Amino acid sequence: MTVAIALEPLKTLALESAWDSVVGMDPNGRIIEFNPAAERMFGYTREQVLGTLVSEVLIPARTRRAHEEGLKRYLGNGQSEIMGRRIELEAMRADGTEFPIELAVTEMQLPSGPVFAATIRDISERRQMESALRESEERFRSLVQNSRDVIAVIDSGGICTYVSPGVEDLSGYVPTEIVGASGFEFIHPEDREKAALRLVEIVALPSETITTEVRTRIKGGSWIWIELRAANRLEDPAINGIVLNYHDITERKEAESRLRESERSLAEAQALLHIGSFTWDVKTNHIVWSDELFRIFGYEPNSVEPSYELVAAHVHPDDRETFLQHNSRAIETGHFDSELRVVKPDGSIAWIHARGKMFYQAGDPVRMMGTNQDITERKEAEIERALLLLREQELADQSRLILDSTGEGIFGVDRNGLCTFMNQAAADLFRGEAGRFVGESMHALTHHTREDGSPYPAEECAVCSAFQTGEGHSFENEVLWRLDGTSFPAEYATHPIMDPDGLVGAVVNFSNVTRRKKIEEDLRASEALFRGAFGAARTGIALIGADGRTYVDVNQALCEMLGYSREELLSLAWTDVTHPDDLAANRALVEDMMAKGAAIQYLNKRYIRKDGQTIFVEISDSLVRDECGAPLYFVTHVLDVTQRDKAAQALEESRKLLQAVVDNSPALIHIKDRDGVYLLANDKMLEARGFARDAVIGRTVFELLPHEPAKEIADADARVFAALVPVETEELTVHPNGDAHTYLTVRFPLFDRNGECYALCAIATDITDRAKTALEKEKLEGQLRQSMKMEAVGQLAGGVAHDFNNILAVILNYAEFLAEDLDPGDPRLADVQEIAKAGRKAAELVHQLLAFSRKEVIEPRIVDLNEVIADFHSILRRSLGEDIELRFEADPELPFIMADPGQLQQILLNFAVNSRAAMVHGGLLVISTGVEKVNESGRPGLAEGQYVRMRVTDTGQGMDKGTADRIFEPFFTTKERGAGTGLGLASVYGIVKQARGGVYVDSALDRGTTFSVYLPVTSETGSELGSQTSALDDAAPKARGHGTILVVEDEDGVRTLVERILSKQGFDVVSFAAGADALDYCSKNVDCIDLLVTDVVMPGMSGKTLSESLQLMRPDLETLYMSGYTDEIIAERGVLAGGEHLIQKPFKSDDIVASVRSLLDGS
Repeated sequence: MTVAIALEPLKTLALESAWDSVVGMDPNGRIIEFNPAAERMFGYTREQVLGTLVSEVLIPARTRRAHEEGLKRYLGNGQSEIMGRRIELEAMRADGTEFPIELAVTEMQLPSGPVFAATIRDISERRQMESALRESEERFRSLVQNSRDVIAVIDSGGICTYVSPGVEDLSGYVPTEIVGASGFEFIHPEDREKAALRLVEIVALPSETITTEVRTRIKGGSWIWIELRAANRLEDPAINGIVLNYHDITERKEAESRLRESERSLAEAQALLHIGSFTWDVKTNHIVWSDELFRIFGYEPNSVEPSYELVAAHVHPDDRETFLQHNSRAIETGHFDSELRVVKPDGSIAWIHARGKMFYQAGDPVRMMGTNQDITERKEAEIERALLLLREQELADQSRLILDSTGEGIFGVDRNGLCTFMNQAAADLFRGEAGRFVGESMHALTHHTREDGSPYPAEECAVCSAFQTGEGHSFENEVLWRLDGTSFPAEYATHPIMDPDGLVGAVVNFSNVTRRKKIEEDLRASEALFRGAFGAARTGIALIGADGRTYVDVNQALCEMLGYSREELLSLAWTDVTHPDDLAANRALVEDMMAKGAAIQYLNKRYIRKDGQTIFVEISDSLVRDECGAPLYFVTHVLDVTQRDKAAQALEESRKLLQAVVDNSPALIHIKDRDGVYLLANDKMLEARGFARDAVIGRTVFELLPHEPAKEIADADARVFAALVPVETEELTVHPNGDAHTYLTVRFPLFDRNGECYALCAIATDITDRAKTALEKEKLEGQLRQSMKMEAVGQLAGGVAHDFNNILAVILNYAEFLAEDLDPGDPRLADVQEIAKAGRKAAELVHQLLAFSRKEVIEPRIVDLNEVIADFHSILRRSLGEDIELRFEADPELPFIMADPGQLQQILLNFAVNSRAAMVHGGLLVISTGVEKVNESGRPGLAEGQYVRMRVTDTGQGMDKGTADRIFEPFFTTKERGAGTGLGLASVYGIVKQARGGVYVDSALDRGTTFSVYLPVTSETGSELGSQTSALDDAAPKARGHGTILVVEDEDGVRTLVERILSKQGFDVVSFAAGADALDYCSKNVDCIDLLVTDVVMPGMSGKTLSESLQLMRPDLETLYMSGYTDEIIAERGVLAGGEHLIQKPFKSDDIVASVRSLLDGS
């Protein structure tokens, strides 16, 4: 930024706020500046006069020639009558009228030449006041000259001894009629006493003069007013009397009232203009002030007696000496003109402009008349302008210091391409003094020749374009020339300089890029040595500049790793892609290498990809230096270890999660391999046996227990490995405290992915309390076994199946990806294979746990509920007894459902048994069927759709709310001890939920009970199901895929995994973490989607709901569901109702690819 630019706002503010008109002129007399005050004064706008001659628009024709000659004379020999002075002359407004002005002209030297600033003030009002004063003086003078004053002489008694002939014109009396008579005879009786007193007074004052006004009689008897001046000349032998000079003032007296009114108007004008007038009688030191002058000095009018001493006392101490000198000079020169400060009685200070004219008699000063104008506001404005100018100069000095302190060359040019300023750095780069360039053509001096030696025309120069067209440019490969004829490569930028009137020039900033060019040449020379390896490397490689920050080059592997194109990455610094938490460590590494000269440094850090994902990398940095040891650039090798770290982390999290689950189970759990060696033992098992974990893991039972109990346990283990089926045993275990506990232990085999049994799992439940009597044991044995399965294994496996399967899917597939990317001889391949092996074992373990937790294998098929109830009617009839009436109300239009008929009969039987117990004195049991459409808010837990409804209503004693709320809880019963297990209605609840339905109870005491069962309607047939299974079984991997797959999965790891598997096979993949986001995307792009792959259970919108919503847009859109939940949970989401396609987690990449291909090929 130039100084002119920096100061422009201040100059503009000063000009626009100035009270006086300011007109700027060039040496030719043309106007170059015209402030708002000038616009108001002359009636022109700034745009109308800019560029015109001052003499043509502001100077009257009669004085125009003199003005032009004076300007030429000053430019020729420097002589001028007006330069540096304030003069008064006539000016002309836009309407042609002339008016007086006060003019001050100042010359300013600019690099482009001299300019002139004229400060102009309209003095029309001042001229009018001066004219009025002169006219008043002229009238007084004319009155004296034309008056018929009468001169008379009286003695000390008042007798007239002489009267001039003019008395006849005044009074009608001839002199002879007055001489010898007493003057008192002619004075009005009311004025005689005053006249007598004045006579006494004058007689007592030799050589003094007094004046008075009295009325005198004229011939005819009327009275006139006269002003009488008496001078005591009694001691003058030639006169020997008192000389009277009087004249008629009757008209004056009559005009006095009018005069007073005029004086009041004058006082108002003075107050308005802050101008006070004064008359100073030098002889008597008597001063008369106007009312406004009293106010200027801080007094109320006539509140003090003005005097020279009073005025001098009020003059500011710093101005008092000047006041006295000017006053003394005024006595000699006759003029007083000074600006000074006065201190008012309240202590405030005011500036006044005091002007006066001295009047003389016989060469002696007798009276001064003048004005004092309050110019405080003007002075404050002048001070403010002075401070503003000072600030402008300070800013200019600061700007110069700033420009000279930068290392970058900066210079400015005007619209002719001439240099207006240059900083020190630019002068050094051009090897000259800054003053050498000012006023010279910068193109001719520094930009005249191209790099190849050919001329560089000015019309093609970007610098010239900037100050000619107002367009800025920047260039990197240009050559600038020094004064000594040498050149240097430079990069520079041009910026136009604009002011309110338009383009005034341009500023150029440039720098010598010789060192950078040298670095670039060195890099190009060395680049050929490693470009092949650099581009083909599978690890990311980057070259970073000597600043340790900016990328100089990157290879394709790094671009793919970070998701940027090469051009995008080169525009960034490594700090832009490094995780914020790793910046400090990375900077410390760079600083350490720069300071200590370390050859290679290693660091583990995180990068943030363009898509926002975080990846983990290992980097090795090496610093390349030149022959002098100066840093040239860094070479950074980057290895992406994200998948390795994620797989290891996921495996460890899986192990910790499994350990936490088993440790918090109330059952005793352990796992052994085929050699009987303990692989896992939970806290409950260790506590019951009294062992430490380190004492158990890796040992056999024979190393821990006596031989006999150890052999019994080993025999039970052997039966599992021999039959490969679950084995239940009752075992007596003595706890460390001596208490004996009976455990029901379930042992079951664990299989690997090849179907080979590699271990067994044992789950022991404490049944000590339940085994107290043989009868109770016999009745509850079957139910307890099932209950233990449901609670121990079912809760263990089902509750964590989804999380386990998601984790294992990521572990297994990313291990597979890592294995594919590693060379056969890579030592890390064995580590990856161990990760995969452990993951497969964990998957087999989860699979076996889930398989064992199921109560029974069900065979759902399409059935008519009415037929099932009708076929079971006779059995229900016998179960109820003769005192209970059974009624069946069937809906003849009932649609089909998908269910196991045996389980439906079990539901009916459980309801009948409970109703029979509630109707001890007989009653009515009604079974009814129907169809009901359920909305999402209609029944808790039911998806929206059509359901077959079965109601079972009895007229029994009913239940209170507390009992109804717990009726489906396992082991909850209202029957006497031993009369019920509490599992009947709990099993009903499980069966209905497994069928994706719902069961609800409505009951009140003494009002009976109604159970309502809702089962979803199905339209599928057995043949359709078979054909779908066949289609999936026949699907096999083919050539690279085609089509766009929409993947929706809330787990980031699984979603990224599926996206990678399908993308690798050639499919286009669009992925989202939430169903709502996917639905929003498809509202505009659904026609581009060929297949939906979605998780079943997700927060917010489920996979089933998403699929149904998309099928409203695209009825032909197929869906492949993914889930790690058990069948019961999946069924609750309506996915196993028939016709859906499901792949269970964890899956192999080949499995999901085959399923996708099968659905796409089928559609």
